[in-house]
Amino acid sequence: MKKSIIVFLVFLYFGYCIFYIFRDDSDEFDLHTINCEQILPIEVSSEIYNSQDYLPPTNLYHAIMELDSALNQNSKEKIIQSNKFCMSSLHFGFGMFLRNKWGLWNRDSKLYQQFHKSGITHPDNVSGIILRTYWTYLKTGKIDLAYEIKSSERAIRNWKSQKKSRIE
Repeated sequence: MKKSIIVFLVFLYFGYCIFYIFRDDSDEFDLHTINCEQILPIEVSSEIYNSQDYLPPTNLYHAIMELDSALNQNSKEKIIQSNKFCMSSLHFGFGMFLRNKWGLWNRDSKLYQQFHKSGITHPDNVSGIILRTYWTYLKTGKIDLAYEIKSSERAIRNWKSQKKSRIE
């Protein structure tokens, strides 16, 4: 009985941590109704990225516009029907593609520099913010870098706090 209670409390704590880390006060979501698998796979038009004249986007606006022209309607619909929380499921596949194709590992790229000036220095965080901004753009038509950075910083701060408390 005691072991069952401990397992239940650990499970409850884990669920709370996940919710707390990824919550976004402006977006309502229920962890029980999220199905992030519905967002995969993302289909990208190869015409844009295979061109000899291709140049990566130089700022967030251009990145969002490029995503909008590169993704087919089916992929856009999957993103629109998903939750912002699900955009993190694109980190390793589509997110890695963007980091590599857009030169986010290159500290001299203009797109990276825009984020670096705002205090976002890791390419993983840059691509995450771009993907969440694209989700917001598809839902609302708005591009708000300051809000997305603030939201990302809050999530990272909460994650570090949770990680630190688990170590202690």
